[in-house]
Amino acid sequence: MKIYRNLPRCLSLRYVSSALVSIVLLWSCGGEKSADGADSQNHSAKRAADEAAALPCLTAARKALAEKDFATASAKVTELRKSYPMAITAREQALLLWDSIQWLEAEEQVRAWDARVQEETAAQGDSLQAELEDLLRRVEFYKRKLVHDKKAQQGGATNKDDAEVQA
Repeated sequence: MKIYRNLPRCLSLRYVSSALVSIVLLWSCGGEKSADGADSQNHSAKRAADEAAALPCLTAARKALAEKDFATASAKVTELRKSYPMAITAREQALLLWDSIQWLEAEEQVRAWDARVQEETAAQGDSLQAELEDLLRRVEFYKRKLVHDKKAQQGGATNKDDAEVQA
């Protein structure tokens, strides 16, 4: 049974569906963008404002990291990422800072675990030794990740560079 049997020939289903698809495409492609580039200028102004506003968060995170206050440093990086989505450069720097925070925090935990292993008895030392090895692997991971991210930010790493980092 044909649904469009009662429609006039000029309104066949093919023409109606083509018209509807065309209208939907035109509607979805059209935007409220101005011809003089005002949206582009607003976007650039918003990004510049976010970049400027993100700098205190980045500075505070670096200061907290220098003081080995890893929780505050992590919180500041998270705040920067949530509050300033348009600050692309600051977010890239925050990513590198995040890797540094994780790396230094893992090293600090390694030092603490190493001290505990030295103090514990031999029976408890085996389980602590396994946890220490896990932390050492974590430290090495963040070192390699930080080197990789820095190279990627500077223009990309080559296969030779990757081989040197893993060695």
